[in-house]
Amino acid sequence: MTNRLDDKISAFVLELVDDPPPAPDIDLEAARRSALQPLQEAPQRRRAPIPVVVGAALLVLIAIGIPVLLFSGGQEVIDEPTTTLAPTTTAPTTTTVPPSSLNLPDTWQRVGAQVMTPVVGIFDMVDTSFGLVAVGFDPGEEDSRQNGVILASADGVEWTRLAEDDPALNMGGVLMYGITEGGPGLVAVGQGCEDDVEICMAYPTVWTSVDGTSWDRSPANPDVFGDRAGLLDVVATEHGLITAGGLYTADGEAELVAPTVWLSSDGFVWERVWQGEAYDYSTATNITGFQALTTDTNGRVVGVGTAINDEGEFVGAIWTSTDGRTWERIDQDSEVFASNTDSDVSILDVASGPGGFVAVGSDGGTKVAIWHSPDGLTWARANTADQPFEYIGSLAAVDALGTGWVIAGPHGFADITGGTATLWTSPDGMTWDRVHSFAPGYAMSIVATDSGIAVAGAIAGVDNYYASVWAGPSFDPLAPPPDPGLAPPPAEDNTPTIAEEGLSCEELVDLGYGYEQVVSYWMWYEQPTDLDRDGLGMPCTYVFPAEDVEAIFGASEAWAVEIVTDTNADIFSANGPAVDAGAICTSGTIRYRGESAPHPAAIWRWADLYTCDDGTGTFHFVGDTFFHEDGGFTAGSWSVDSGTDGYVGLTGGGGIRLTYVPDGAVIIGRLWLTDDEN
Repeated sequence: MTNRLDDKISAFVLELVDDPPPAPDIDLEAARRSALQPLQEAPQRRRAPIPVVVGAALLVLIAIGIPVLLFSGGQEVIDEPTTTLAPTTTAPTTTTVPPSSLNLPDTWQRVGAQVMTPVVGIFDMVDTSFGLVAVGFDPGEEDSRQNGVILASADGVEWTRLAEDDPALNMGGVLMYGITEGGPGLVAVGQGCEDDVEICMAYPTVWTSVDGTSWDRSPANPDVFGDRAGLLDVVATEHGLITAGGLYTADGEAELVAPTVWLSSDGFVWERVWQGEAYDYSTATNITGFQALTTDTNGRVVGVGTAINDEGEFVGAIWTSTDGRTWERIDQDSEVFASNTDSDVSILDVASGPGGFVAVGSDGGTKVAIWHSPDGLTWARANTADQPFEYIGSLAAVDALGTGWVIAGPHGFADITGGTATLWTSPDGMTWDRVHSFAPGYAMSIVATDSGIAVAGAIAGVDNYYASVWAGPSFDPLAPPPDPGLAPPPAEDNTPTIAEEGLSCEELVDLGYGYEQVVSYWMWYEQPTDLDRDGLGMPCTYVFPAEDVEAIFGASEAWAVEIVTDTNADIFSANGPAVDAGAICTSGTIRYRGESAPHPAAIWRWADLYTCDDGTGTFHFVGDTFFHEDGGFTAGSWSVDSGTDGYVGLTGGGGIRLTYVPDGAVIIGRLWLTDDEN
């Protein structure tokens, strides 16, 4: 087995100077095979729908200068006296917050997208008395060091980014891996470094907050957390707050990791209470040490991750404790935790419920792996070979439902195959039904509540990932809906073929074109006048219902507009009646905001943020591509669905023709302001 971090990439994990080195030259296909996606450079403008590999966030993590903590997981109780970490501030009085009332939508949808760009991904999400709270990271200054991100939603639909300018989240580098409700209100764990000038070495870090709007950050404390350690999850239990991960040391040329647990009564004062046997992790292809924690109503705490067996193989590892201080590893050499693919095994998440415990992960990054236990002590592995997990190589998250379990995948780091963010349910933890698929991307956390389910992770853009939360109704594991299926890997010849030039509106209808496709055809051939016989700047209005036309162009009183973009310089200019009416400015800049699930008949969807040069505001532009030619151009439809300042209430749409040489677009359509904003 070889390490997925090759020498060139490993050069980035030890330190980060103020002038960061250039991005490593990594071939995209090689990145696909190794589940790495180069993200050091700013996202480039789109040229074609490029498949993007799950695992994109890894190089962003490396850029901060973090030791190889995520890709490195024993046992022995600590003999020396435990030490404590003093709080950085006086613990604030806990504010009593009434329980949240989540009101998740009754149809599945992506929520909160407006506040989740340029956030690269979400690591963890929990349901608290504040509502849903999620932690992630964004690229930081110059796409190098990362800033911590706190996202919150009282109802699961409307999301807010909290404490964006808080130094505790953006000084130096910040990576938050886990969050829980507890201590003064919220406690998050991860890694960080505060030095913005010299070498920035990441150290284990704890953040605390009363309500998420401001945070305290622990300083480096090697007596408690060691010089190099990863705090990868935190959970509130009846024994106190528990965080776990791996403690990293060196022995000559060997790089050692020891699964390690820390305990706190308040989130401020911590002690290292247990440490497993240290071993060399340099040949591991999976994430080692503890990865996730959970507790049941009887006070049993279960931790999962990766460690070695007596043969030195990297296998799935499960530890249990009844007091948070002493831990036992379950069946270290059992075949239940060994690989079926002659590779390494990662257990990435675990949850407790009425049916015991379910843990999920990956076998070698290519096959999903699932375990069930009635009590946390005896574990069985599900046979997933004939179950609907094709094209998915890992499972990232699990939660209990009223009558069973729900899981989500793929995982953002452990998956080699990539795929579509997907949900499965089970009544018993062993037999699974696929119940919903979202979009290309990955899942990292799932929360199941009485009002529905929320899934957090990231959605795949052309050459980056963007944080995403999907929310919708729950599923009954005893009566699952029909299998939605999972799209196979894209074929090389799957691009829709544009019809020949010169067809009439009636002939296009006979071909089965919907109105969006007619508009795209019209743009592809540069707006032929015979398709716009009334000269209104809208094709084939006489053969389609008025509501179809209005769905694209808006009501008849909307103002016509032409927008020309230069996507190399990321600028636009606009002219026409919409400019004269003040519905849009004459010029501005464009910021690419990633991709999301397109119209069912479209190839892909992207989003841009348009910012006016005159300071009058911004608006959100969404384009759907229906026809595409490699190296040539694309055609599709577009819409504006929201704005700020002078463009609150701005809506509109039309057709778009994007050319690759020169790189720019001609956008034709109409804009208007909704009545309640005028």
